[in-house]
Amino acid sequence: MQREEKDAVDALKSKLYSRNQTTSVGNDMRSPLSASTADAPHVWQEEQSEVPAEAAPVVAPIASLMVEPKRRVSWAAKFFFVSISFFIIAAGAAAYFFFGGGNSISPQNIDLQVVVPSLVDAGKPSTFQIIISNHNIGDLTLADLIIDYPDGTRSVETVGTALTHDRQAVGTIAAGQQIKRTTSAMFFGQQGTENTIKVTLEYSVNGSNSFFQKSGTASFVIGSSPVSVSIHSPTEAIAGQAFGMDVTVQANGQLPVGNVVLQAQYPYGFILSTSSPSAVSGGNLWRLGVLEPGDIKTIHISGSIDGQDGDERVFRFVAGTDASDSDVTITTPILTVPATLTVRRPFISATIALNGTSGKTVAVPPGSSVSGVITWKNNLPTSVSNASFKLSLNGAIISPDSINALGGFYQSSDSSITWDSQTNAELKNVAAGAQGTLQFSFGTLDLQKNIGTKPNISLNLALTGIREGQSGVPDTVASAATAQATVASLLTLSSRALYFSGPFTNTGPVPPVVGQKTTYTVQWGVKNSSSVVSGTVVRAVLPSYVRFVSSAAGSNIIYDAPTRTVSWSIGSVAAGTGYSSEAVAGNFQVELTPSLSQVGQPVSLTGKTILTGRDDAANASVQSNAEAPTTQINTDTGYMPSMGIVTAAK
Repeated sequence: MQREEKDAVDALKSKLYSRNQTTSVGNDMRSPLSASTADAPHVWQEEQSEVPAEAAPVVAPIASLMVEPKRRVSWAAKFFFVSISFFIIAAGAAAYFFFGGGNSISPQNIDLQVVVPSLVDAGKPSTFQIIISNHNIGDLTLADLIIDYPDGTRSVETVGTALTHDRQAVGTIAAGQQIKRTTSAMFFGQQGTENTIKVTLEYSVNGSNSFFQKSGTASFVIGSSPVSVSIHSPTEAIAGQAFGMDVTVQANGQLPVGNVVLQAQYPYGFILSTSSPSAVSGGNLWRLGVLEPGDIKTIHISGSIDGQDGDERVFRFVAGTDASDSDVTITTPILTVPATLTVRRPFISATIALNGTSGKTVAVPPGSSVSGVITWKNNLPTSVSNASFKLSLNGAIISPDSINALGGFYQSSDSSITWDSQTNAELKNVAAGAQGTLQFSFGTLDLQKNIGTKPNISLNLALTGIREGQSGVPDTVASAATAQATVASLLTLSSRALYFSGPFTNTGPVPPVVGQKTTYTVQWGVKNSSSVVSGTVVRAVLPSYVRFVSSAAGSNIIYDAPTRTVSWSIGSVAAGTGYSSEAVAGNFQVELTPSLSQVGQPVSLTGKTILTGRDDAANASVQSNAEAPTTQINTDTGYMPSMGIVTAAK
């Protein structure tokens, strides 16, 4: 049975794959081959059309069966991409309509013009025009004009009032409307300088709470000024060394300029020495009065400036008018002119120290020897040859025959000391960065014997030398240093005891007796030689056997019981007190109860008396001492030597 089935299958295969088969196999008929025109879709369709049952199945190639089907895009992703696209299109449309004009209100559709003359005369009323054109289809509401003026602008109505910022209400600017505004101001500045006016239109639109802006600017040049200021000054100044500058004020107009004032604004570190003519206030204000057309006024200023090497300092000079002779400020500034200079280190720097103290002003004691040291250094990167130092000493308080210089030559005719290569070999060639010291000394006079002599001493040091420049051509370098010395005022304190004279009535036995009370008057006296001494106070501590009784009315003498200290606050003591005028005196009364251990000797009525104060001219503390007064009152009227010894009770 199996054999028959196998033969049947083989026969069927032979018929099926036979090239000459044209008849049916069983009930199947082989269809003739024909060209296929099937149109495959490019995307997957949600539903496939049904294939008729009678249609023969199409056998797909094996390769086509291996292709994966495309993924479907979700509805959420489609919605996201559509939303992003809509937002981008909407933003672009809004930007186009707002900035490009379109059919909405845009700053691009607003014309703002500021019309000013190209040349403006300083100090004269100038008129300029503002033109605004609204080319939008809507109105501009709540519109304001904001005008920013350049520095130095003044109001035409009130010339003394500065005009820097002005806001003017405009209101509503209708669509297609053009408005014009005219305003005036007075501009000031140096001839030829350029200034700019900025105008801003601030507005809102219907249906909006926001404000928008449209700006415009215009520039002009100061054609002429009623006055001009020119400054002639060095571009560099040596730190601590004097220099000068000239400031010239000239009237340029065809009419006189009244009450012309020049004010200087000095930089930090500048110290004014002199000015010609002299300033009327603070060393920086000059009243030049009425300047006729073409008048020229020149002010010479000299001084010194401190700073580090390379520091830039700016001087500013303001010219204007002032209606008040008592005011120290310029009512109407016309122009401000700056001048810049650079601070340089001195080629050879030097400092002067007196008694070990350096500074602009040093206090020295009267009637004593003063030692001085000059410390110098070559700040150049090259050597200096033939260096010379000349120190000039000026002051009536200097003892002429006491001046001495180590390694230098003293010239008495001009009271100067010179150190150079002839007296000091190391000054023949000073290497770059080299440094050294020079020593000198002088004495001061005794103020008690020279009352009225001015206590001031000035020391001026001049330095010169020759350096080789980069071109090989010798250049002369110079520098200077100064110092001021003030002989501290001689403050003299005296202290004595009285019994028979003075403002108090004293009682008790004289000579004093053990166990018995005797009162004495203590009198302090103060003399001052040459300078005002302020904050002067005299103090003394009372011994345990002495009791404070009272002080003279109005003497400012008080007693502090816990410390047993008597204090006298004098305050300021004028120069010449006790010499050209009466000495200052203070009196108070004490009570003595001697002890048995003090028999046969005089006893002190106070402790050591000390005076302290401050010399205003020398800016230094001064002090004086006096020995304690005793019962030996030998300066009192009616006193006999035996009255000062303590005796035992009888």
